[in-house]
Amino acid sequence: MTEHGRRQGAQGIIRSEVGRQIGLRHTPSLAFVADELPDTVQRIEELVTQARHADAELARTREGAQPAGDPDPYRRPAEAGPDDEADDEDE
Repeated sequence: MTEHGRRQGAQGIIRSEVGRQIGLRHTPSLAFVADELPDTVQRIEELVTQARHADAELARTREGAQPAGDPDPYRRPAEAGPDDEADDEDE
């Protein structure tokens, strides 16, 4: 018996049992559709693995790295002291 034939036989048995248990005189047709969840789960796991590898590579790249530019780019100019003011008057 082919896969399709087995599926059709199982479909009839399940349909009869569902109709008997819920008390319907005419049981609706049943259709069995392959579940895509396993494929989706596998794809998500692959993406998570790729992200973990990318994160690990980034962490290795950052080891010992120093930021470019000033550590405090928002530094304020030093306040003028008494000696600085005297120099401005001479000019």
